[in-house]
Amino acid sequence: MKYFILSFLLLSSMVKADSVSWGVPVTTQGANTATLSLSNEQGEVANVTITNRMTKGNATEYLFLSEKGLSVGLYIIQQSDALPDSYEIIPESGYTAIPNKVSLREDETTTILIFKNENLLIS
Repeated sequence: MKYFILSFLLLSSMVKADSVSWGVPVTTQGANTATLSLSNEQGEVANVTITNRMTKGNATEYLFLSEKGLSVGLYIIQQSDALPDSYEIIPESGYTAIPNKVSLREDETTTILIFKNENLLIS
């Protein structure tokens, strides 16, 4: 039993992520969500997954996500009806989001990669 608990604690600490939701759901799909997860599949240090839903709420939102010392800001402009909402991803100094701006229609999901500037080849 001790080994099971220790294994569970170890695995749960490896898949940690910070997640935030906003807006009052209009459908049964739920609210808008954004999740910051540490990763290294394509050389990135983290990724932000955003799901846009039909919600009621503020026209603009500024939210923060933080995971193991990495902080990312999200600036959101929500449009009325089914027009696409705009998202700007603003990582802390020394990091770059690719892409750093996206537009999402209702019920769309996207993933933004966060890279350390020193790992990017910029000419």
